[in-house]
Amino acid sequence: MNTTMTDTETKVLMPSEEKVWEKHYQPGATELLKEKMPEQTLWKFLSTAIKADNDEHDALVYFGRHIKRSTLLQKVDKWARVMKGMGLGVGDQILLFSPAAPESYYVLFAADCIGVTTIMPNMSASSEALKKYYAQAKEAFVFDGMEGLLSKILEKPQFEYVVLMDVTSSMSAPLKHILGLANWVKTRKARNRHTKYMTMRQAIARFGNYEGPIEAPFQKDRVAMVFSTGGTTKAGEAKLICMTDKAMVEMFRGAKALNMKGVIVKPGYTSLCQLPPFVCTGLFILVLVPLVYGMTIYMEPRLKLERFTACIQKMRPNMTLVPGPLWAGFFRHVEQQLAKGKKVDLSHFVFPVMGGEGCTPEKLAWMDKLMRKCNSKTGIVSGYGMSEVFSFITVDYRPDVIDKKNDKLAISVGYPYPSFTVGIFDKDGKELGYGQRGELWVNTPTRLAGYLENGTAAR
Repeated sequence: MNTTMTDTETKVLMPSEEKVWEKHYQPGATELLKEKMPEQTLWKFLSTAIKADNDEHDALVYFGRHIKRSTLLQKVDKWARVMKGMGLGVGDQILLFSPAAPESYYVLFAADCIGVTTIMPNMSASSEALKKYYAQAKEAFVFDGMEGLLSKILEKPQFEYVVLMDVTSSMSAPLKHILGLANWVKTRKARNRHTKYMTMRQAIARFGNYEGPIEAPFQKDRVAMVFSTGGTTKAGEAKLICMTDKAMVEMFRGAKALNMKGVIVKPGYTSLCQLPPFVCTGLFILVLVPLVYGMTIYMEPRLKLERFTACIQKMRPNMTLVPGPLWAGFFRHVEQQLAKGKKVDLSHFVFPVMGGEGCTPEKLAWMDKLMRKCNSKTGIVSGYGMSEVFSFITVDYRPDVIDKKNDKLAISVGYPYPSFTVGIFDKDGKELGYGQRGELWVNTPTRLAGYLENGTAAR
């Protein structure tokens, strides 16, 4: 059996050199991948696209309240001025502990605008694991009711200010007032005990009048955001992954190539985001891509099956991403509805993604069968990725083969995401040919700058 392919008698081509997967890309995609991406901060790249939409499409919808793109720009500008008023600047670090709420992204993008690194802990991490998150962070932005999980860390003298972000701030009345009062009561003890604790309103009133320049210059190697993952570690210990602006912007090169026909993402489409911002694959697919392509993001901070099912039925999103158990629970609900003779319409789905874990061929076939019964033109999109490359490595997006049998021992994770190169290597670092088994290596301009260790951002 041949383990390599040759184009001549003397030249041996390896898979990573031949890039056989490129034949599956749309015409013109390979040429598009040669184009240079702008050297800008992520926020500069995003804000340019957001302004170009001219408010034709809402940016966010949160508990029924529609937030315009111009409002998003204003909010980010306001929080950038608050941070500058606090004394934050290029090279500083902040801690952001938050669910999927609009204010999470106002703070995140504002920090990137002024050159501040945002560290985002995994909200399910143990108190012991959380100790290494704060590194050299000077300020903390924590959503009200959640500060108790970080109380020992936040009391450290390195944090000059702790801003309690109001998860109800962008909700519509009366829900905003009811839940807002409850959260205010919860955090009253913390505010009274520590003068460095303040509400959003207090922070804006005290520091929001900064009138100087806010936009930091682009720095190729500056760590802009630090994400948390347990997917590539042993015993669930989180790794803190440092990503630069350059790497995150580079991810859009592949998005342009993948979306050559303009059928996956386009203006007017909707995204359902239930994942907190520390999940960088969700951040890219469900928030950053929609903002660039004129889509509207429905935000739901409660990552629970009943909320996921209700949101799918009510919002009818074109795109979403959740772990396998939520998809399985959703399709059990669909199956029950169909058994009762009720109609379920899933024709709105364009890019429904399962992430975070694998899936058996039998379970995927079951989901795809139900998708077809409910008028969907695509099946569940499977793939493979890791936080170290910011999102996807491979994507199995093939609506034309929704009728695939899925009768193999393992499901396909698709073809390499455009701009990614993959290869199989042996233990000595030598690439192997076709049909051989080894370790998967990935090369991409979106790879991490290093891990956050010992209070320093590795580059």
